[in-house]
Amino acid sequence: MCKQLMYYFHREDLLACKCPQSCTVTEYSTRLSTALWPSDSYLNKLVRTIRAVNPKTKNINDKTAVSENLVSLEVFFEEINYEKIEERPEYDAIKLVSDIGGTLGLYVGLSLITLFEGLEFLYNLMKAAFGRERFSRSQ
Repeated sequence: MCKQLMYYFHREDLLACKCPQSCTVTEYSTRLSTALWPSDSYLNKLVRTIRAVNPKTKNINDKTAVSENLVSLEVFFEEINYEKIEERPEYDAIKLVSDIGGTLGLYVGLSLITLFEGLEFLYNLMKAAFGRERFSRSQ
């Protein structure tokens, strides 16, 4: 009863605490089916079998006594499959470190290329500036 009450409170959001999602949940669906048992053709065989197994059942003679004292109960799984839902982090620590390393490698590589291109530009600029100065003094 207590478990059902807590389930109701949780479902209706009446609990003060915010509990995390449970790790495992097992749910069984039930279905009830009834039928008259035993059939008239099976009754005599059933009574003979019961008396052979247990002699204390002498008073079970007719259909009324069988229906009042015996029951046929079958419990089974309606479906033999299950659904498994897992929650896993999509982005774990290994992916984070590898992405940071890849990004840093890209930026450092671009920085070195930019540095060398800048030095080459300064070299060409100085070469052009000093080359013109020499050219204008000679004329």
